[in-house]
Amino acid sequence: MARQRGTKGSGKAGAGRGRTRNTVPTAELKLSTTDQVVAYLEKLARTGMFGKNPSEVAEQLLREKLREIYDLREIVGRPPDRDG
Repeated sequence: MARQRGTKGSGKAGAGRGRTRNTVPTAELKLSTTDQVVAYLEKLARTGMFGKNPSEVAEQLLREKLREIYDLREIVGRPPDRDG
């Protein structure tokens, strides 16, 4: 897996889309998975409940699972920021 550091988003903040630009530094993670998993992520993206595209859905589901594992005390240390 390759990681790159940078900032997510581009263009003007909230350029008429109702969402503001993410100013939190992010890291890019490349992930390979099966066609079936991608199909599920695409289906969830169409609902808009977890994100607007498969990548956002995958990130949100991963974030939620990591919080769940932390809450079960299976991860030791400070939890990720819960605001974003």
